[in-house]
Amino acid sequence: MSAKGSQPGGADRRLLDLGIQLPPAPTPFGSYVETVQTGNLLFLSGMLPVVDHKPKYLGRLGKELDTEAGRDAAYTVIASSISPDAAFRSNCHCMALFGVNPTFMSSAAK
Repeated sequence: MSAKGSQPGGADRRLLDLGIQLPPAPTPFGSYVETVQTGNLLFLSGMLPVVDHKPKYLGRLGKELDTEAGRDAAYTVIASSISPDAAFRSNCHCMALFGVNPTFMSSAAK
């Protein structure tokens, strides 16, 4: 929220402008540290493409998943990843690492 408390600011405002609604924060699948912050970096663990605690996608990009499924899996992971931490979200850049088949050679960035 902004200093006035009535309108979202920063990243939350941009998400609202884009019509993106973040899902609820994911429930951990086990007992582990989900986030560790050092300086302005936030390291996340256990972020998977899940919806309602069920896998939405299984497999590797270029083998079991095509480019479109990989893009949606990435969107699902990143949206879930930034859901829990509004304070950090205001100044973050997202990067995600995925399991990819060694022969996958597509560059599908949009």
